[in-house]
Amino acid sequence: MTAPTILKLQKLRDIHPEKHLFSFFDDNSDLSARYTYSSFLERVDFLAQNLNSHSFETGSRILLVFPPGLEMICSLYACAKAGLIAVPLPWPNKSRNNSLISRLEHVIKDCSPIAIFTISNISKLLSTENLTPLTWIYSDSIEFEQNAIKKNSHSNIFFLQYTSGSTSDPKGVQVTHDNILANRAVQVDHENPIGVSWLPQYHDLGLIPYYIFTALSGGETYGFSPNSFIKRPARWLEMMSK
Repeated sequence: MTAPTILKLQKLRDIHPEKHLFSFFDDNSDLSARYTYSSFLERVDFLAQNLNSHSFETGSRILLVFPPGLEMICSLYACAKAGLIAVPLPWPNKSRNNSLISRLEHVIKDCSPIAIFTISNISKLLSTENLTPLTWIYSDSIEFEQNAIKKNSHSNIFFLQYTSGSTSDPKGVQVTHDNILANRAVQVDHENPIGVSWLPQYHDLGLIPYYIFTALSGGETYGFSPNSFIKRPARWLEMMSK
């Protein structure tokens, strides 16, 4: 059984396969990645097939630690298609690395993940013994798994959304596929919405409205990183004008 959110995306893909879905821009406002509905689901299928090759149990938690961009979004939906629960987390950086490591260690103890889904150069940025037992999966270096097992079931939970932790330890909120579909129906009052966002993709306000609601409404999103916005806030208005 395929997750309801994936089924919705597949139906939209069948209606308009070549319609633009996601674009992401770098700090110079140059296009760094772009997907149509069809090409996005191709990438999702590819990543999901690799996840299935690990024979993880349905409902297992997978940490997503990606720099700003579309690979984390592809991996989020890939986890859903593979029957796994994604846990989006901040990308480490030099200025906040110690606090992010502490957050990561807390999340690991709290939700007991079995793997970390990331890109190959992250080992240079992370240093914590709690990551050692986890299976590391690098989305930028995996190969096609022709003999991967196809899952016939899905987790009712789409992903775990952790709170900011500004006043206490971060707490994981279980966001189900039904939660997403019901809230989208209430909050998005028209089809084919267009979003322009610099908000962090691991944050609920950055992830859900711009990379989930928009996609499930037949719309499109143009994104760039928070650092790009901080360096030049006018970039946001310029992109909306375009």
